[in-house]
Amino acid sequence: MKNPCFCSAIARAEKTLRVHFYYVSTDDRADALYDSILRFLEIKYSFEMNNSEHDLPAYLMDENECTLWLTRVAQRRLVSHWRKMRHAERISSIIVANQQQITETIESLHSFFPQSDISYDCRSALQQLNRLTRECFELHHNGLTYYEIAAQLNISDSCAQKRYQRAKQELQRLLNSYAV
Repeated sequence: MKNPCFCSAIARAEKTLRVHFYYVSTDDRADALYDSILRFLEIKYSFEMNNSEHDLPAYLMDENECTLWLTRVAQRRLVSHWRKMRHAERISSIIVANQQQITETIESLHSFFPQSDISYDCRSALQQLNRLTRECFELHHNGLTYYEIAAQLNISDSCAQKRYQRAKQELQRLLNSYAV
C-alpha cells in the first residue's frame, strides 16, 4: 500500500461498526477496531520487511478491500467479546446459585490438604530447578508464549519449549517424591 486513503478506510470501517453493532458500547467498538488496525499494520510491516511488495494481499493495496478487511476482523472480535461476556455472566450466575456448596467443598479441601504444606513443597521444588529452567516455567505460567519467552531470554522458541517441558517433568518428579 503506497499510502492510499488508509484513514478513510478506517473511518468507513468505524461507521459500519457503529451502524451494525449499535448495541455494543463505544469503547468495545473502538477496541475491536484498534485491534484490527494493529493486526493490519503488523501484516503490512511483515510484508515490507520481507520486500515482497508483489505478493501483497488485496486488502493492503486497495482502500475498499482494506475497509472490508478491517470491518470483518473487528466484527469477529466484537462477536468473540460478546460471547465471552455471556459465558462470564452464566458462570457468575452458577457460582452465585451454588456458593454454599462451593464454599463447603473448598473448606473440605483445605482441611484435607493443608495449604502451608502444599505451598512449601511447591516453592521448595521450584528452587531446586536450575535458574533458566525455572525462569521459563515461571514466565510461561505468567501467561507468556514460547515466542515471548524466547525473545525475553534470548533463546530460540524450541529451546524455551524444551526448558518448560523439562521443568514440568522435574517438578512432577520432585513433587511425587515429597508425597511419598
